[in-house]
Amino acid sequence: ALEGSRRWFITQMTPGVAPFTELEAALIRISHTSIPDLETQIRQPEGGLSRTLKQMLPDEQTEFVLVIDQFEEIFTLCDSEVERALFLDGLFHAVNEAQSRLRVVVTLRADFYDRPLMYPAIGELVSNNTEVVLPLSVDGLMQAIAKPAERYGLELEPGLLSTIVEDVHRQPSSLPPLQH
Repeated sequence: ALEGSRRWFITQMTPGVAPFTELEAALIRISHTSIPDLETQIRQPEGGLSRTLKQMLPDEQTEFVLVIDQFEEIFTLCDSEVERALFLDGLFHAVNEAQSRLRVVVTLRADFYDRPLMYPAIGELVSNNTEVVLPLSVDGLMQAIAKPAERYGLELEPGLLSTIVEDVHRQPSSLPPLQH
């Protein structure tokens, strides 16, 4: 529905233990060009990701949207501080480059909100561009479970919906356990 969005390249990733490997896989899924040593290129400090995206996008009007789900994994699963800092720095430079065509959307659990704030550049981006998603009500959880199934003509087993909702609704962050 957004103007120009039909021309966007959109991909999703979770950082996991190896965020550059995951980013490479996400880029490969939407790339129309083959880039040799892609992971090596996106690892290059101060502009590696930007330069790579310019090679991948077909023209100056195309935007690239990267959705990083479970962004907290960069802090919980990635053991290397060097890797983490390099990844965050690469995102920062790619987003802030003049005439950047990269847009990044991250999901981050509330109990990890402080982690990116410890990295001043990324912390500023997070601080200035946060949209808070409040926990779902019981009714909201029920809809989040039942509506996708209904959309595809599926029926949930009797009692399954209430069992799932009961399992997750009292947790501080119900969506990640619900996802799994």
